[in-house]
Amino acid sequence: AGTTVEQTFTVAGLQVADIVFVSKPSAQAGLSIGTARVSALATLAVTFSNVTAGAITPAAESYAMLVARPQPFVSLNLPLAMPLL
Repeated sequence: AGTTVEQTFTVAGLQVADIVFVSKPSAQAGLSIGTARVSALATLAVTFSNVTAGAITPAAESYAMLVARPQPFVSLNLPLAMPLL
C-alpha cells in the first residue's frame, strides 16, 4: 500500500541500450506504471506504483511494449547549412 516497486521480466532479444515503453491494456484503480527500462540483457524492469491505502495485485494480462533501439552514430559530412527550396 502506498508504495512503488520495480519488477523484472525476461524478454528475449532485449539489449541494455534499448529504450522501452510499456502499456497496461486495462485500467486498474490505484495502480500505475511509472517507468520501464532494460536492466540487463533480456531483462525488462517495470516500476509499478500503488497509490491506495490497500494492497493491489496487477491483473495477469499481456502488456504492450514498444522497443526503440538506438543505432551507432555515423558521421555523414553533411553541409553546415541546407539551401532553401
